[in-house]
Amino acid sequence: MKLGKRGEILRNDSVCRFPIVTIVILLLALFASLPAQAGDDEDKTAKLLKKAERGDAQAQVELGWLYESGKGVKTDLKEAVKWYRKSAEQGVADGQSNLGWMYESGRGVEKEYAEAVKWYRKAADQGQARGQCNLGVMYEYGRGVDKDVTEAVRWYRKAAEQGYARGQAYLGSMYQTGEGVPKGCERGAEVVPQIRRAGVRVGTSPARLVVSSGHRSPRGP
Repeated sequence: MKLGKRGEILRNDSVCRFPIVTIVILLLALFASLPAQAGDDEDKTAKLLKKAERGDAQAQVELGWLYESGKGVKTDLKEAVKWYRKSAEQGVADGQSNLGWMYESGRGVEKEYAEAVKWYRKAADQGQARGQCNLGVMYEYGRGVDKDVTEAVRWYRKAAEQGYARGQAYLGSMYQTGEGVPKGCERGAEVVPQIRRAGVRVGTSPARLVVSSGHRSPRGP
């Protein structure tokens, strides 16, 4: 009986140990892959840097994003601004709106709303929805320009008509509050359902109370 019990105990113990051994093996495999992944990231960053240094405008804005976000490189906001500027000066809308955001938020440069407006406008004039929406924010709150809610609505509408959710939310809110739109205008009833179907809250929700402009990865919306 004792031997039987001991045998049972041994069998039970081996069953308990099996998942632990499996987990240890998986963890070792995971840690072994980390240096390779880091090496891949460094290789990709090095290739991107070479392209950016050769004047590739899209590579420049992507490199700026890496320096701003700290992905694959050490975070360096001044370096991010440098590469965004190079891209923006070549007319890339992502670089222009990202550079505008750096000026608006004071990241890597001294905060300067007028300069932010300058770059947002360049992106907006190219039809970039993010730049249009950001420019609308500047007009709504009088940052770097005279406050003009009618002009804000105009730019929000341009962004909204491209399906840009934040532009739709801001435009819907303007109709709800009656700012920058004709008195008694009924169009808000048309705009708000579209926004809600997109899953964006409007009106006095936290989404609308955020008064800063938006910023995204160069590959983002």
